[in-house]
Amino acid sequence: MQFQLDAEAFRKVHPLEFYNKFLPEGVRPDGRPLNMIRETVVSSGSLGNCEGSSLVKTGNTSVVCGIKAEVMIPTEDAPKNGKVVISFDFPSICAADVTGNWEEINEKKSVIQQRLAGIFYNCNVMDLSQLCIEEGKAVWVLYADLYCLENDGNVFDAALIALLTALKNVSLPTCQITKDDEAIVTNENSNIKLQLDHYPIPLSFGNLSEFTIVDPTSEEESLLAWKLTIVYNERNELCSLFKPGGKSIKQSTLNYCLEMAKKRTGKIISMIEKSVSVQ
Repeated sequence: MQFQLDAEAFRKVHPLEFYNKFLPEGVRPDGRPLNMIRETVVSSGSLGNCEGSSLVKTGNTSVVCGIKAEVMIPTEDAPKNGKVVISFDFPSICAADVTGNWEEINEKKSVIQQRLAGIFYNCNVMDLSQLCIEEGKAVWVLYADLYCLENDGNVFDAALIALLTALKNVSLPTCQITKDDEAIVTNENSNIKLQLDHYPIPLSFGNLSEFTIVDPTSEEESLLAWKLTIVYNERNELCSLFKPGGKSIKQSTLNYCLEMAKKRTGKIISMIEKSVSVQ
């Protein structure tokens, strides 16, 4: 027992030195190999008061996404296109797990939200004309609200997968426009589904004491020399590569990360489609 207490104290006071006792052996303190991704669980349709929802768990990191739909007038330059408004938050139940003060927490929330929206629109995830009720008069606007329920690192990856799953789970009613230009629901059970044109799937890496690790935990993230997130779609097209500062990456290391991210794509897409198919 005394050794366990001393080991935990050493881990808190000298975390990097603690990791250095494991990394040269190709493992982390929890026994996970450096290139091993934590178990990922994808489910959909768990929120009954939403048009679409999902829950994604990666290890102990959990992100839920709920999508609500609202009828609005389209813009003149895109009379057939609806919108998807994306928000991300760390609720109070999770904020205690996020390192840093509230200013840093809000900055992290903002960065994740901007990256989610950027990938959604820049990668043309879906044709927004699917959200048209009547051209020039009414379209659906989808509000995708994502919440990190538990943070144990690599929140962005879980959030993007949760967003894609919730969108695939969306079910819209049939509407029509009256003579008074009012939108009324004509069939709440019409079950109109959305078609996703692309599945941008993320995978994040980090450099810890010159060792490349995949899917870092919260503790590991605080020790990284650099972090890299790579996003591929179902066509093996590179959608995004995000590296917020830190040391430079060797070309050989980058190539290794690119190949590993590419291989993960198909598995996650299959999990998303399986989750939605059982609804």
